[in-house]
Amino acid sequence: MKNLSLRTLLLLSCVTGIWMAGEVDAAERVPALREPVYRQLSAAREHADKDDLAGALKVLDKLNAQQNLNSYERAMTWNLYAFVHYSRQDHAKATAAYREVLAQRPIPESLRNATLFGLAQMLVATEQYQPALDALKEWFALVDEPNPNAVMLLGQVHYQLGNHDEARQAIERAVREAEARGESVRENWYLMLRAIHYAQKDYVALAHVLQRLLRRYPRLEYWVQLSAVYGELGDEERQLATLETAYEQHMLEKESEYVMLAQLLLSNGIPYKAGTVLESGLASGKVEATAQTLRMQADAWVLAKEYEKGVAALEKAAARTDGGDLDLRLAQVLLEMERFKEALDAARTAARKGGLEKPETAHVLAGLALYNLDDLDAAAKEFSIAGSFEDASPVVSQWTGFIEKERSRRAALEQAMDVSRNTAKGVHKSAS
Repeated sequence: MKNLSLRTLLLLSCVTGIWMAGEVDAAERVPALREPVYRQLSAAREHADKDDLAGALKVLDKLNAQQNLNSYERAMTWNLYAFVHYSRQDHAKATAAYREVLAQRPIPESLRNATLFGLAQMLVATEQYQPALDALKEWFALVDEPNPNAVMLLGQVHYQLGNHDEARQAIERAVREAEARGESVRENWYLMLRAIHYAQKDYVALAHVLQRLLRRYPRLEYWVQLSAVYGELGDEERQLATLETAYEQHMLEKESEYVMLAQLLLSNGIPYKAGTVLESGLASGKVEATAQTLRMQADAWVLAKEYEKGVAALEKAAARTDGGDLDLRLAQVLLEMERFKEALDAARTAARKGGLEKPETAHVLAGLALYNLDDLDAAAKEFSIAGSFEDASPVVSQWTGFIEKERSRRAALEQAMDVSRNTAKGVHKSAS
């Protein structure tokens, strides 16, 4: 049944209240609960215990119709009404019954206090937070040592009313008192504090409560949230360490978590670990093999000087895009690896696909590959094309000039070799 704990509390208040007959109120003496009334209340309670709520109401209606009930007897009748109506999920009637209990004078102080608190709980359950706050304030004024659960309820009501400062004070007090008693602090208490700190943008306090959550309830979401909070605080070292801890415990579940960790590792100069993190995410299927994620993985491998892995990732990434950017990056890496034929193919693919921010770069890379393949004429042609673009880099003209000089040098060398060969032939004929 909904809110069973509250139902149990209501029943206990009905049971214990029966034995309060003759309790002295601070202002006036409480009348006794007479035996015939006690028997009728017990009969109603027995019906309620068996979930015979209609039978319980029938007994209570008959009892309440009596004109000679004293204030205590009337209060106990309404108290049991509250329990029965709540069990029927008729919260409006249960609340009204509680107010009838409080309207009786005199009644035992303990019954009045229990009823006030029960009324507050009922109002919270029905989301009537301002009346609940009023009832709780009255209850706190009457109780010397409220327990942590009651203080927490006060904090919850303040939070629902948007009173974040008051809510924070109450919940922090509840946590302190529970810990002082050696009681376990429930997870939802910390979660309420987390919500308040976030609403107030108090990231230092938010980090603190997340740390406490992790010590007691080590869930993935708290690791990720704590990492994000450190990011807000500009503490990138702790941001990385927190998310990396979650990864090492195999707690990452979302692509965004893997990508964030990889980005943090890259920005902190740990490219190899970034590559392995993405490799793990891709292998598990938690990270989709998109051009973007593969490009990031390739960058990580290249920075870690794992060029073969970088090339493999770039080839996969380039195959997933229509533009030539990734083919251009592939050509650059292949040139660094001195795989000139493959670099030439990648550069030409980049030029063919197009969509490049600086299209002349593809021709520059093709020219460099051709130069290293010792095809100066083709290299010169590529640099000439590169130079035709507006705002071409000065490097283009430098390479164009260098290749022309190299071609001239080789032509001169070839001419000198021809002269040398012809001279040698003439000497040979003379000797004959």
